[in-house]
Amino acid sequence: GICLVGNFDIDRPTVAQQQSLARLVAFLEKSYSIPEARVIGHGETKATECPGRFMNIAQVRSQARAMLVEAGETADHLAVTAGGELLTDAPGQ
Repeated sequence: GICLVGNFDIDRPTVAQQQSLARLVAFLEKSYSIPEARVIGHGETKATECPGRFMNIAQVRSQARAMLVEAGETADHLAVTAGGELLTDAPGQ
């Protein structure tokens, strides 16, 4: 999990927070072969209002994707089965 300091029901994350979060998500996706669809907000795991109405997880995914594309990376080879098992076309991953 990743934690940002702030109450995003009241305030928007700063530009620096948003950029750092997207950069970290892109790094983790690439390093650990995490598919974009597996990047979720806390509220998608349990009944909570976290991460707040002003934190847009879809935007985080989009920014991370753009950073990966700009770096020449693609995640087209990743897929997740219904059981949550990560499948890749790279042996041993």
